[in-house]
Amino acid sequence: FSQNAAPSKKPATEIYQEALEAISVFQFEEALKLLSECYIRDQQNINYINQIAYCHTQQGRYPDAKLYYQSALKIDSTNITALSSLGNLFELERNYGKALPYFQELIRLDSTNSYYYKQAAYLYSRAGDMFTGIRAFLKAHQLNPRDIEIIDQLSNIYLKTDNLEYADEMIRKGLYT
Repeated sequence: FSQNAAPSKKPATEIYQEALEAISVFQFEEALKLLSECYIRDQQNINYINQIAYCHTQQGRYPDAKLYYQSALKIDSTNITALSSLGNLFELERNYGKALPYFQELIRLDSTNSYYYKQAAYLYSRAGDMFTGIRAFLKAHQLNPRDIEIIDQLSNIYLKTDNLEYADEMIRKGLYT
């Protein structure tokens, strides 16, 4: 970041709060200016880095966002925000092979999170690995049996593969969820 204005005398925590307020009203350029000042003061602060990446994501600057999320992972390889955001960004770009390892790592870090399994299931399915996709959807369903999106996906997969008995079971679950 280049800083044209003189640095503020405010504490970084106060500037960071102002940046979060700017983000909350979709003022991403303003937030980036504020976050840049925070980042200049502390380039190891993962919160600053993740918020900078988030602002870039919201403005469609995916390459910049990925660079910041990757720098957050260099500081903390288990940073949930950076891992899930990178997975989601690669998925948006339809680069399922690059997205999947991020969700696999998230599952390794927290095997009780149905969202991670659901995202991995989508990626396996989109990459053509239906068997592994079904297993991941089933695990997600086991962890969160009320997630209608998972039930819908399983129903569709079973219908497409002519597993009508399983499809019927999922559809009935969906109706009563």
